[in-house]
Amino acid sequence: MSSCMLACLTIFFYRRRNMLSVLLLAFFFITAGFAILNYLLPIVGLTPDAVERYIPWATAIAAGWQKSILQSITSINLMETAKQIPAYTVPLAILFYLFDYSILCGYLLSTIFGILCIYELYHIAEDLFDERTAKLAAFLLVCSPLFCLLSTMLLRDTMTLLFILWFFRLWLLHDREPVIKYRLLMIFSLGYAGLLRPAIIFVILFSVVCAKTIFNPTQRRGILFRITALTSAIVVLAFIFSLINKVDVISQARIMQGVKYSDIEAINARQAASADAGSAYAPAINYGSFTDILQYLPLLIVDFMGGPFPWQVKKVSQGLAMLDSGALWLLYLFFLPEMVQFFRRNRKWGGIIFSYLVVGVSASAALQSNLAAAQRHRLIFTVIILPLAAHGIAKFLWGKHRAINRSAWGAAPGLSSFTGGSVPGVSRLYPDPPLADRVPAPVR
Repeated sequence: MSSCMLACLTIFFYRRRNMLSVLLLAFFFITAGFAILNYLLPIVGLTPDAVERYIPWATAIAAGWQKSILQSITSINLMETAKQIPAYTVPLAILFYLFDYSILCGYLLSTIFGILCIYELYHIAEDLFDERTAKLAAFLLVCSPLFCLLSTMLLRDTMTLLFILWFFRLWLLHDREPVIKYRLLMIFSLGYAGLLRPAIIFVILFSVVCAKTIFNPTQRRGILFRITALTSAIVVLAFIFSLINKVDVISQARIMQGVKYSDIEAINARQAASADAGSAYAPAINYGSFTDILQYLPLLIVDFMGGPFPWQVKKVSQGLAMLDSGALWLLYLFFLPEMVQFFRRNRKWGGIIFSYLVVGVSASAALQSNLAAAQRHRLIFTVIILPLAAHGIAKFLWGKHRAINRSAWGAAPGLSSFTGGSVPGVSRLYPDPPLADRVPAPVR
């Protein structure tokens, strides 16, 4: 399997021969090498989710296929299967079926999704800004120790991140060419991400509503009508299905399992279990109501986006998360001012990113900022800020380069000396206004 991955990346590198292909190859050698080493000499053990849920479920599915694929398909219990996260366990079961239940295949499956995440992030940054920003954003993701670790573990996080990034990439493509295939693929990617992480559907749908209403008042009435009609149709179909099959579809649906995740008792139970297991990196808080959560929300957001701090580290994975947090604090310095400028220049996509981050970060911080899983789930949001942070870094380096050349030559250098003919931040979809201080490069 790793040989096939290497062959595909080598072909991609030979055809493209650009910075992206170099980053993908480097990422593959790092993550696949660590995955194989971890398989032979266990360094980072399997997570409880992998041991208790993913491996048994995928093994049971693959064992059923070995007996009779047709019989396994015809005897599927939809309600029971929906609880087993089939969006992740079925691809894992396929690898188990083909490669004799090898755990290494589960590690490499995460590596594949990690490679695709880098690819999608590169093109998102390229569409929003330029090629140089895209290279820097992809480089920052490759250098993330926590992302590299998750790309070598038997977890669904890189798969979830891939479908979220793919959704936003399809949205950008739809802005460029509004055809129905992009809309259908957007619905598919959103639905698949919802099967992996049900709560992400609400976060992304909120971003869509904000983009179509608050940041685009001309489409407000139409989009609200469509959302209401679609929701009503889904509820009616679920009710009809419940009557026919005598099953409470709404309460058993995968998305409702995500809603139950936000119950006060469920939040307290998760924190207590995390504290007992020693995986929490902050004191547990026993909430009495949602008012208590709102009171602690600013502190929870700091813990979620900036933790764990050095005095909270207890495990190797938390140590890697701390290194990741240290880099994030530096990136926030470039991201925040760049977000303000980007919103002024591109109100639609600035609003989309802003609403996605505000709702997603606030909800995640309230529900799980003290849990070990928060380190992994934070990537769903911090990866989205990388294009903006990379653009801020590119402009900072460009300003330093201009200052050095001015002191050396007494005039501003040509833009091509730094960008190879392009200005940092000039997007193919949303170009910036021309700069007023473009001066030809001095003759050397």
